[in-house]
Amino acid sequence: MIVSAAAMPPCHIEVVERNGMVRLEAVLDSHDVAKGQYVLVVRSGTSDNVSTSRQGGEFEVGDLENGRLATAYVGAAGWSAQLKVYAHDGKLVCTSSKS
Repeated sequence: MIVSAAAMPPCHIEVVERNGMVRLEAVLDSHDVAKGQYVLVVRSGTSDNVSTSRQGGEFEVGDLENGRLATAYVGAAGWSAQLKVYAHDGKLVCTSSKS
C-alpha cells in the first residue's frame, strides 16, 4: 500500500530500543507549521513507581535539526509518551502517542 505524503501525520514519536533503554524523539514532519509550541509528556515505571516528565516550548522550523523537537530516555519496561504540537496561533496541529 502506498501512502501519499498528504496522508502522513505532521508529527510522530520515534522509538529506538537499545541495551534496556528507550530513546524517544519527538519529530515534526511538516514544514506547514513554521513556528509554534510543543509538549512531550513521558510516563515511565511500574504501577508502584511511576515517573512523569514534561518537555515543551516554542520552536521555529529553521532551528530544528531534522525536525527534532525533543529527546527523552526511559527504561524499556512500562512507558508511554504523548506529543502535541500547536501552531503559533495556539491551534492544535498534531498529536501522536506511543507506548
